[in-house]
Amino acid sequence: MSTRLRPEFVAWATLLCGCNACAQEPSVEAFRNELLEPIEISRLTIWSDRLTPLSPSQRDSLLRARAVLGEFFKSLDRIDSDPRQFMTDEYARRMGDGQSIHQALVGYETTVSQIRVTDFSLLGEVHARREDALELSFYAMVFSTGTYVVGEARATLRKVGEAWRVDDVVIFYP
Repeated sequence: MSTRLRPEFVAWATLLCGCNACAQEPSVEAFRNELLEPIEISRLTIWSDRLTPLSPSQRDSLLRARAVLGEFFKSLDRIDSDPRQFMTDEYARRMGDGQSIHQALVGYETTVSQIRVTDFSLLGEVHARREDALELSFYAMVFSTGTYVVGEARATLRKVGEAWRVDDVVIFYP
């Protein structure tokens, strides 16, 4: 009987050790991400009655424009990225190079930590029901000289071909 239990015991012990190895502490990177993940207490919301009448095309446009706005702000902090790739040609000419854009929107030694859309307007509908422009209202949380500051902001985006491009950004800091 003891010979029969031994292989079962070995299998059970191996399983236990294997599970223990799987339960090792998370990597420093995973720990950092979990520790610093924002904890949402309450949510700013857009009322459902504003979202319900949107067509699938309008919903898709809003999500695509939001994604472009996010990539635009991410590119402001990357040395190897050019934020002008996410801008209309006219706005890019007006704003200058990447450093000038960063300085105009967030300032030196300032980093945009987070943006969150709070409202929207479909501007293109005013012009013969074309869906070629929209405005996203959002807040921008920036880190500057050891302090976080939240500013209200808005961005106008225009459809250029099949892609959304940033056409104007204004951030109001307190």
